[in-house]
Amino acid sequence: EQPEAAARAAAGLREADPDLRLILTVSRGSLQSALQGLSSVVEVGLDDCLLSPVDPSRLAFSIRRALDRRHLQRENGRLLSALQRTNLELETLTGFQKKFFAMVAHDVKNPLGAILGYAQLMALKSRDASLARPISSIESAAKTLNGLISDLVDFAAIESGKLRVSLEEMDLSRVVSEVQSRVQVAAQNRRISLHVSAPPALP
Repeated sequence: EQPEAAARAAAGLREADPDLRLILTVSRGSLQSALQGLSSVVEVGLDDCLLSPVDPSRLAFSIRRALDRRHLQRENGRLLSALQRTNLELETLTGFQKKFFAMVAHDVKNPLGAILGYAQLMALKSRDASLARPISSIESAAKTLNGLISDLVDFAAIESGKLRVSLEEMDLSRVVSEVQSRVQVAAQNRRISLHVSAPPALP
């Protein structure tokens, strides 16, 4: 009956304080009967079981091990709470990020489309040859910004698992030319000589 009584006592103590450490001592005379009911005590989270009379050094070792286990449990609980807070903050940040990308896609793309449209119109209407390069640079820069915004929107779509990819052919020579026209202005301002070497027939 000793183990059953110990089990009831341990269960009551564990209910009162979940962090309580439990070390059971069993008399040598009733060892056989004690072992039969030991499983019911183990279920409530027994830290150790010692035979009496208990050796002080063995008891001290059991206490240290039980306290170490308690420390690890508390540390695990603290880390779990920190992880849950971090996940919540990340979810909040992700929600803000999605709203920001949506705002950029809507509020920036509209005026950028107007800039690109007027640049293309100026290229058609202008008779001044000296304006051809600046107008081309404006159009190229607007297209680049439009591409960056599209990349932001795509990134948001990737994060939410809703990205749709549409593969199509592109004129690589034109891309190289557009990049050169944009960088050329910055290079001239810094007195840097810029030369582009590319095969005559790019795929």
